[in-house]
Amino acid sequence: MRNLFDDFFQEQTKDSFNELKEKFENYVHTYTPIQNIPEPRRIFTKVLNQLAFHYKKAWTVWGYFSKYQITYNELMYNRKNWRDMNKNKDITRIEFEEYQKTLFQENAVSVFGKYDVEKTMRIVRDYHTPNSEVKDNFSNWIANQVHHMFMKSDYPEISAFAENLVLLTPTQHMSYAHPKNNTRKVDKKYQWICLFHKSISIEDSINNWDILYSLNWMEEVINTWLGIEKNFSNIQEARNFIKSHYKLVI
Repeated sequence: MRNLFDDFFQEQTKDSFNELKEKFENYVHTYTPIQNIPEPRRIFTKVLNQLAFHYKKAWTVWGYFSKYQITYNELMYNRKNWRDMNKNKDITRIEFEEYQKTLFQENAVSVFGKYDVEKTMRIVRDYHTPNSEVKDNFSNWIANQVHHMFMKSDYPEISAFAENLVLLTPTQHMSYAHPKNNTRKVDKKYQWICLFHKSISIEDSINNWDILYSLNWMEEVINTWLGIEKNFSNIQEARNFIKSHYKLVI
């Protein structure tokens, strides 16, 4: 178990946090009399945050991963001022408020973000219904659930891109794309499967000249996901690039 915490403190990411949390819960259920499902999560927070403070590392707040370093007052029972929620400890409240204003101005389109996402989801659903885009053993049912391959919470800038949305059956969506119905996690292997089949949908759309999808917007999704700037001459080149990336991480 110590090695798992060491790995998390070396790789401070949301994925490593979720892996540590899940394995900690399994460890408690397996090796202690505690069988209450929520209890290991409460223990996990107390254990992790103490260690995070000691090593000056990322921590957990309300069960979520926080990339900022924990401070001593976070170990206390009293909560911080509500105006400081989500504020980096290294900046003042005035600086944070100015940052929020700037962020709003730069992303004014986000005011309509929810509407845009829901509109695009309807378009993708109507375009592919009743067939799942992912052709596997679980695609025989009616597909009616639109899945973000890259989660809205992690990649809001591409949340309304049709190239980031794939139509799945309920089983594909809630049992495989999101393991154990946990919508805060995305299964990496199934993410690759979704991307592969999505690339086929995009390729068919381009070949049919129906303008729903485009190679340029697929590039934007990939570049935003990986934080790179890369151009592709065709869908197959993009597909090969994605495949080579997943060989390194899966």
